[in-house]
Amino acid sequence: MNGAGMPAQLPIAQWRTALFTGRAVEVERAARQCLREADGAAVMVSQVTLWWHMLALAQWHQLQLDLALVSWRACAQTLLERPDDAPVLLRQKGPEPLDGPLGEATLWRVLAAFTSAGLHGFAHAGSALGLAREGRLLPHDKDLDIALPQPEMRRADACLRAMGWQRVPLGLPWINLASYLWPVPDAQGVEGGLTLDLCGLIPGPGSRRLLGGMSLRGVPSEWNRVLDYPSVPLRRQLSPAGEVWALRDTGDWLDALYGEHWREPDSYFDSAISARNMRGFPLLAQNFAWSRVTATWMRGDWPKAVALVEQALRQCRQHQPQEMAMLQAMALKLDACTKEDAAKPRRHAL
Repeated sequence: MNGAGMPAQLPIAQWRTALFTGRAVEVERAARQCLREADGAAVMVSQVTLWWHMLALAQWHQLQLDLALVSWRACAQTLLERPDDAPVLLRQKGPEPLDGPLGEATLWRVLAAFTSAGLHGFAHAGSALGLAREGRLLPHDKDLDIALPQPEMRRADACLRAMGWQRVPLGLPWINLASYLWPVPDAQGVEGGLTLDLCGLIPGPGSRRLLGGMSLRGVPSEWNRVLDYPSVPLRRQLSPAGEVWALRDTGDWLDALYGEHWREPDSYFDSAISARNMRGFPLLAQNFAWSRVTATWMRGDWPKAVALVEQALRQCRQHQPQEMAMLQAMALKLDACTKEDAAKPRRHAL
């Protein structure tokens, strides 16, 4: 670190830490410096891709969603031009899937604590989907999902902290989202944990709708990702941890979010891009789409990247046809990468 701010050449983990500790301006400056120095120089195309990716993230963290979208497209264009032998980036380890029994017991314990405190939290999104479709949490899920009235979020925060949960900084001024960690050391003593996401709901126009999704403070309201739910009544039910609130008709709620085919497993479905009850395809959802497509491509997860591109294409056909040409080119390139990877000889264990 010097007087000019963040050094340009840093491991990606340090760039990300800077983003989540209020130093997005420094990350933007460093990424722009890297891109300027790369112009006309003998720099690996894959490195340029990384710098575009970090620039977009830095702009996102400064709530410049319109500028971030331009940088995501530049990142995608660079990926399209990337030589086939360029190294794949961003192979950092992501969250581990939930431990089924532990995760489910924790969910019931939190919901029971909320109910005892006079809060109206209930299993939502992936947690509700797993319980309704499979009678357990989804095996590939990474967090617990609970929804509740947005005015109750402050009291829910106090309840979770009293139970020992730690608030996780998200790096952005979310209005209706909060994330928490329950530390759980693994067999080697390395601390991981269970993650819990709270989603706040507010009444929609009239009395028969509820609005959720992801909303940022300090941006035009039309940029936010608003999800429109039916106002499904809650009912009390007995859980292994005591009485909890639950949706009276979980099917109606899941139909709204996932569509009528939610009973059919689809591990690549991304509700940030493809929620069926999303109002249009707002700028925040577009940023999620481009960021996740490019990051998944950079990790070399071709099948998932193809699925995410297809989801983005479905949205663009309806809302942004001008974006389809690049996404279609990406779909073709990713399909070729998938086939090439499948054709490579595999090493077999003896």
